[in-house]
Amino acid sequence: MVGAVTVSRFTIPAGKEREYESMLLSFGDEVREDRGYISTSVWHDVVHQDRYLRITAFESWEALEKSYQEMVDSGFLVEAVEKWGVAPDVIRCVPAWSHRFSFKDIHDSEFLSLSIRALDPGFGSDWVDKLKNNFREVSLIPGFEGAWVGTT
Repeated sequence: MVGAVTVSRFTIPAGKEREYESMLLSFGDEVREDRGYISTSVWHDVVHQDRYLRITAFESWEALEKSYQEMVDSGFLVEAVEKWGVAPDVIRCVPAWSHRFSFKDIHDSEFLSLSIRALDPGFGSDWVDKLKNNFREVSLIPGFEGAWVGTT
């Protein structure tokens, strides 16, 4: 079961996609053997050709933190930023609700829609309830494969 997720957004210089492919996958390669690692998937923005998204799932918040700490201690993160000149925008989330969604099977989907919302303190649970209702309705649309809602 997923207990924590990192959502990393990147901008890659135009025309350098092939060159940066190993960078996009390197985080998943680095944590693949870590206890509590579940999966990594990389997505390409269909509108903005220079933007990418990487989602990495862990069994627990502790597993996520341990993986990151090991990468900091080993120098992997600093070396990756120095080598590639790209520092991702990273958000760490814990699950709030899921509907027909699997991080292990996310790779099989053709598209992923990501929505990030910032709310005033105290409004998060109301927003999660609203999203639950919205996604239950959307789930009737052919092609809908599932939804996952997380909080930071």
